Amino acid sequence: MLLRYIVAVAALLAALTTASTNLCEDSAPCPKGGSPVCATNGVTYTNACGLTKANCINASLGLASTGVCTSPMHICAMECPVSYDPQCGSNGMTYANLCEFKKAHCANPTVTLDHAGRCPARQTLECPSICTMEYAPVCGTDRTTYSNKCKLEVARCRGGPKSTLRIAHEGPCDDTASVRHLEACPTSCNDKHAPVCGSDGRTYVNECSFKKIHCGNDDMRIVHRGACDDSPASVVIPKGDCRDRPCNRMFAPVCGSDNKTYNNMCLFENAQCGNHALTLLHRGSCDDPPTKEL
Repeated sequence: MLLRYIVAVAALLAALTTASTNLCEDSAPCPKGGSPVCATNGVTYTNACGLTKANCINASLGLASTGVCTSPMHICAMECPVSYDPQCGSNGMTYANLCEFKKAHCANPTVTLDHAGRCPARQTLECPSICTMEYAPVCGTDRTTYSNKCKLEVARCRGGPKSTLRIAHEGPCDDTASVRHLEACPTSCNDKHAPVCGSDGRTYVNECSFKKIHCGNDDMRIVHRGACDDSPASVVIPKGDCRDRPCNRMFAPVCGSDNKTYNNMCLFENAQCGNHALTLLHRGSCDDPPTKEL
């Protein structure tokens, strides 16, 4: 039965391929009900009559299958109407109608429907386009030498808001080690108290703090973990990481260079946050004689 139906529709379409446009327009309207059919353009017609009328106008149109169109291939190849009902895709592009959007989604499934209506106008970042001819080379973190800072800023701007390009160092990129050091530099450190002793004889709050301050300086190294043994010593906290942290009530007094006794190292470090000149004189109360080990 189904085979006969398909053959009948195909025969009817073949018979109408030579019909003129006037005959198509003069043909009787199709009934509203019936069994849907899928055309080769991916459009589902209510019944065979609707497909026949469409074929009358477009002779290349044929029957793909009975029933509604379900194959993605049908959707990708479909011919869309010229009606304007704008749809905004997740890629920021406005499609003339839902059909056009579906074709785009078929070609690229990552494109989804954002909302009905036109997409908002994209905000364009105005980047400087004119720089002086001054030759004052700088090396960017992309290992490219720019003739001056302005040229680097133009490149950074054109990279968009998420661009990470910045100046690695002044001068041409002939010292790749400097770039590597910059990329490895920590930008922030936590409050963990795990002191290390630097080769400058100073005590740093933790290894991260040491690396942040001396990143790129091959002359500096960590001598050992723990506070430096020589007195007086200073516990160094990198600028920008200063913030009071909650301290416990443990009593393990230390004496600061301000001649003030702090109940424990945590309280001392909080005070040092607000006064970078403050250093650690020794463990124990300021009234007690200093001990050798810090």
